[in-house]
Amino acid sequence: PNHGQVRNIGLVEGYKTCRFSHEDDIKMSNFIDSFSGAFRAGALPPNLWIAGLSCCKSSIGRNINNCKVCRNACKSFPLRSVVDFEDALVIKKRYRFEENQFGEDIIGFGSANLFDEVIFGLNVCLERTQIEEIIMGRLGGKDLLHSKARLMTLLGRGVRHVIISEDDSVLYVVKYDDEELGQIKRFVKNSSVDVTKLSQWDVTEAIRRSFAADDRDPLPPRKQCYLAGSSFNALKKLGLPIEEADFLNQDERWCGYKNQYFRCDWRFY
Repeated sequence: PNHGQVRNIGLVEGYKTCRFSHEDDIKMSNFIDSFSGAFRAGALPPNLWIAGLSCCKSSIGRNINNCKVCRNACKSFPLRSVVDFEDALVIKKRYRFEENQFGEDIIGFGSANLFDEVIFGLNVCLERTQIEEIIMGRLGGKDLLHSKARLMTLLGRGVRHVIISEDDSVLYVVKYDDEELGQIKRFVKNSSVDVTKLSQWDVTEAIRRSFAADDRDPLPPRKQCYLAGSSFNALKKLGLPIEEADFLNQDERWCGYKNQYFRCDWRFY
């Protein structure tokens, strides 16, 4: 059954190493390797997107820099999948996760029960910098990592926090964690794109995409959206052409944020 999904896309329940034996870990590693071999042989199309695979080492929080399974996957899977390996936020944005009565995450549009979003991630036991080094060595990898489109994608991946105010209003606060800022910093450092000359409107709109529930959803009303000041300052320091006035809401102006006698710092965390 399609369950309202795009044709030819299916759901797989995922794999958690804590529920299986060492022999099952080996089977999962061989399973991932079989995908790598199929991509290298051309048996699978390069535009195929696979979710739900996790190296048995990464699922218990270990980073093994010389893991052949993960390195083969990074060298063989489609670039547009590899570029998002070990990026849980991508999975969180693509799928709508909700908690059931048992505190377990479930996917919003399907019937598959998920224990957490890591199951639907593309998790490898390599650090992000190592993944990008492998991508750089692949045909088209450098162009993908250093393109303007890639920067706009990264800017749209700030972490969205949902806040319920005292009057039961729903507010959204976006903050860029160290992982997201690290990727943006590496882009600015290594890419030939001069970020200071980018369109202010394009950059601002890319940042605002972080307020959406996922890539398909429209943005919430601006009066509900707040960008963390620490993140704004970090992005501004990198040379991005952004102005705080484009992110300030009316209540922040009323609060006297710019007032010489009073400073409102409640959103600056």
